[in-house]
Amino acid sequence: MNDVVMIPFFIVWFALCSAVPLAAYVLSSLGLYRMAKSCNLNSPALAWVPIANLYILGSIAEIGASRGGKKSMPFRKILPGLTIGMIVVMIVMIIALVAVILTNTAALESEVINEPVENVEAVSDGVSYVDYEIGGDFNTDFEDDDFYIDEEYTSEDDALAASVILVVLAFYLVMIVSAILVSVFEYIALWYVYKLFDESNAVLYLLLTIFVSIATPVIYFILGRKTPNLPVVSASEPTTYQVYTVASYTAATEAPAEQAPTSTDSDNQF
Repeated sequence: MNDVVMIPFFIVWFALCSAVPLAAYVLSSLGLYRMAKSCNLNSPALAWVPIANLYILGSIAEIGASRGGKKSMPFRKILPGLTIGMIVVMIVMIIALVAVILTNTAALESEVINEPVENVEAVSDGVSYVDYEIGGDFNTDFEDDDFYIDEEYTSEDDALAASVILVVLAFYLVMIVSAILVSVFEYIALWYVYKLFDESNAVLYLLLTIFVSIATPVIYFILGRKTPNLPVVSASEPTTYQVYTVASYTAATEAPAEQAPTSTDSDNQF
């Protein structure tokens, strides 16, 4: 009866556990999609695609970092590249671990001896652990011919365990380093994105992202409804902003002096 009562509880729990990540994904993807459209990026729908959304995030960060003619890091390449590298390391770790185990299956099998042993010391030579029994019952009056060896663990088992531990530790360290690199560059990119869309609250948004990661999808959704603070194109119209792609913005900021003066500007010269 208790099992029948618990079934609806587990169904509701599973639904809630699935709904929270799904809602977070929808909010973050929708917010990133709107930010990409407001920055006039090509293919803003990539914001809905895992890993590809890091390319969109990196592209927006490059626009934010390039304001004022500054040179930006290639976030659109760094973020997806590091993430793909971390996934590859994880897959290689799993394959290597399985390969080590499968190639040493014989060493994993314990040798069971069901016959009494007359000379325990001779048989247990090189054995790291021996389980002694006397007819299956505990007895303190031991006789050599009553001893049984149930399981034998040799140095081959120690070598296998050591190799498995080394493989796991090596790839675990690589994954930690990869995760740290991904987090650092992602936080830097988000700093420029937050400054581009809401500079006054950029510090608050970044702190929430670092310490309350569940708030990040909400921040994306909020910024998706804001207008980015894109650079001024013309000095005569300081409140007018031009929407750029990453390529066009870079070209405009690198060669602003190549623009030919208009007839109005030449007429007003003294």
